Amino acid sequence: MYKRLSMGIKRIPLPVFLITLIAYVIASVYLLYISYTSPVIGLTITKNDGHWIITNFDFPDWAKTVDIKKGDILLTVNDVPVSQLDHRTEVIRTAASLSTSDQNGKLHMINITYHELPYSFFYYFLLPFIYSVAILCIVILLYRVHLTNFASLNILLYFLLTVAITYASVSALIQQNPIGVIINSTGMITCLVLLIHFLKFYFDFLQLELPHIKKMIWYYFIPLLIFLLMILSFVIPTIHDVNTYIILITFMTLLLSIIYILLTSYYIYRKKQIMIIFWGIIFPFIPFFALYVLPMLLFHTEWINPIISIVFILIIPFFFIFLQFVQRLYHISYHISKLRYYTFFAFFTSIWLVSGVYFLTKPSLQRIIMMGIFFFLSLLLLFYMKEKIDYMNRKMIFSPKGDYIHLLYTTIELISKEATIHSLLKKIADQFLHIVKADAVACIKYDMALHKTELILTEPTNYALEVDLTPSLAKGLKIGEIIKQKDGYVFCIHQNLTIKYFIRLNCRQRGNLKKEELLWIELLVIYMNQSIENTQMIQEILEELQKFKTKNTIPKWLEKLMWIEFEHEKSQLSQELHDTILQEQIFLIRKIDQLSYEKNPVILNKEIHKLHQQLIHVNKKLRQYCECLKPPLFNTLGLETALNRLFKQVEERSTFTLIRMIKSIELTDAHLELLIYRLIQEMLNNALKHSNATYVKIELHPYNKGFHLFYMDNGVGFDLTTIKKKSSFGLLGMKERVAAFNGELIIDTYPGEGVQIDVRIDKGDDNDYDSNFDN
Repeated sequence: MYKRLSMGIKRIPLPVFLITLIAYVIASVYLLYISYTSPVIGLTITKNDGHWIITNFDFPDWAKTVDIKKGDILLTVNDVPVSQLDHRTEVIRTAASLSTSDQNGKLHMINITYHELPYSFFYYFLLPFIYSVAILCIVILLYRVHLTNFASLNILLYFLLTVAITYASVSALIQQNPIGVIINSTGMITCLVLLIHFLKFYFDFLQLELPHIKKMIWYYFIPLLIFLLMILSFVIPTIHDVNTYIILITFMTLLLSIIYILLTSYYIYRKKQIMIIFWGIIFPFIPFFALYVLPMLLFHTEWINPIISIVFILIIPFFFIFLQFVQRLYHISYHISKLRYYTFFAFFTSIWLVSGVYFLTKPSLQRIIMMGIFFFLSLLLLFYMKEKIDYMNRKMIFSPKGDYIHLLYTTIELISKEATIHSLLKKIADQFLHIVKADAVACIKYDMALHKTELILTEPTNYALEVDLTPSLAKGLKIGEIIKQKDGYVFCIHQNLTIKYFIRLNCRQRGNLKKEELLWIELLVIYMNQSIENTQMIQEILEELQKFKTKNTIPKWLEKLMWIEFEHEKSQLSQELHDTILQEQIFLIRKIDQLSYEKNPVILNKEIHKLHQQLIHVNKKLRQYCECLKPPLFNTLGLETALNRLFKQVEERSTFTLIRMIKSIELTDAHLELLIYRLIQEMLNNALKHSNATYVKIELHPYNKGFHLFYMDNGVGFDLTTIKKKSSFGLLGMKERVAAFNGELIIDTYPGEGVQIDVRIDKGDDNDYDSNFDN
């Protein structure tokens, strides 16, 4: 197995980190100042009869505002005559002031501000400023993260800062500011070198070897050579154009090398993480590479403004933050398929929209490309936002054909609350009338021993429904099988050893059912079969309890169950004490035995002092166990005081911020106060042990005669489907306790999305227990 050498690398020393940040801030402020004081205007000029004539401008609206026209003569730029400027490109990229002469000889003095150039202001100053500040904040936050893989984290920090400072230097590069040119040119190459270095450490973290990369030190000579070439170009201006092509070729070579390395790695290891990295790099580089670099190398022109294509490259640092810290990337199959699905629809929808806009308005090629990219990213973002909103606000997503999946969910939720067979069947019949719009519904009971059918109920009750269910059909019909009859449908919903239950639908007026409706019935029958059996068991238990209630006795099976659970809890408590307190006491006993042979009084006193501290620790642990079993101050000073003590203990042990809003509650049932305490105690214990949250919120309010308890954290969350029943008082134990008081507990969570728990109990008096028998 490949040896993970990078695990021994430590975090960047704090002094070095602070010096780096200070240099970054100084350079960013300087470059942004240069950008702000000299706005980008993009005037194209051509020499004619000794005069420099304005032939085009990048911002026609601005030119119209300041009264500049094609054919005007440009006289000075920043109070410098045009003839004294460097005309290697014949484009005036930036300026703070201009003077021109129109065809009539009228002079115009123009002071340029970003107020008249909103497009230029956004791309060349505001966006670099926001990006620089955002990267600074992110780097500081990442530096404080506690990780074991500091190797890739260190490179990631330098990569973020390099990308940000390179982007901030774009306007200074356009102005040919020496510092801006050196930072931009060197930064472009350094970003790719750091990217390769990051990949090397990330592969190391995955216990893989990055092919074709042996010593990274040689790669860092490339930006050093670019740096020296740029300095040399200011000494020898004639090599400036050559340097530009050298930088572009070097940039393209490094980018192609990264692509080749990733493709080779994927061929060797077949890891989905590698393919995700590949597409995460390729997609942002495609606009810059295809629309700027290649046209410049092949045709000496640009098909799109480079500042627009560079914006997409700025996504890469955030992708690598995701790569470094989001664990979902290591279980990526679901996210790959989802991204592929959303990308497919967003791409072709964007082409359709752009085609429509093109034929309607005939915009320029650059605007078409910008609109296509905007439509694509907007649609992709919209799909993800819709998904998040759906999961936050709805427990069941609507099906594309009708609303039958959602109706199935609501139907199951309705019938799950019924406690008798008759009420359950009546509720099911009502749902068939409401959802499939049947003329009438009949519930039929078939006795397999006597071969007799019995009509249990009909909805509507006054409807004369013909029951066409022969013994042979009733005996052969399987659960979930739907048979079409002359004026309706019949199907079996439950079967045991002696009894079968059937539903007969009369659909003479509405006609045949749709496929979606038949599928809804099949899925509902699968649940109804188990639900009827469970309801029958509950009904029998309630009837038996009602008999014992009249006799004022307790069933033997209930006593047995209580004693078994009681002994189980005692056994668990005994095991926990044995594994913790008792083991520490055995260790202390052995330590005391060893000290009995110690002659040196200094060592003896020192060891006795250690034993004293350990005994205090054991005593503290034992006290915590006792407080968990019986909350202190609860019986004497009440719930509020006990909760405040609990909150104080949690705040001393936790790393998260605890926000609590506890209002006074008057309860008629004293057991409800203990229930509130136990629920909050379990929620906070789970937050301490499992959540990894930075903040936890608990609210307690009066609710009718009971209470409303709300818990929320921003931790790691969990998958509810993986929760299994535990003997300890966990989430399922919380649900059982709340259900015992006729309350409702709702858990809303998803991996990586935190946890929300909502508990509501209307009333907690003892009459609730009696009402169950009456119902």
